Amino acid sequence: MDFVVVKTGSQGPPWTAERLERITRAVTGGDPYLAEAFPVVGRYTLPDGSVGSLRRRRIPGLAGWPPAGVAARLAEAPAALLRANVRDPEGYA
Repeated sequence: MDFVVVKTGSQGPPWTAERLERITRAVTGGDPYLAEAFPVVGRYTLPDGSVGSLRRRRIPGLAGWPPAGVAARLAEAPAALLRANVRDPEGYA
C-alpha cells in the first residue's frame, strides 16, 4: 500500500466505521511508527466540512547509517542483524 486517505468527521455506516476509525487513529499518531511511515502529503476540505488527509508511504532511512554501511552489515552477518530486530527468524545461521 503506497497511499492512505483518512478523514475527520463521520466515517460512514456503522459496519465500516469502526475499522476506518481504527485506521485513522493509527496513522494520525496512535502508532508513532505508522504515522512516521505515512506522512501527510496533502489536506483537502470535503463537501461535508470534514478534512481528508492524503498520506504517502515513506519508510525513513536508518539514522546514522549510510546505505553502503547497511548493505555491508546485511552481507556480513544477516542473522545478527535480524536477531536484534526480528523475533524467531528461520533459515539464518
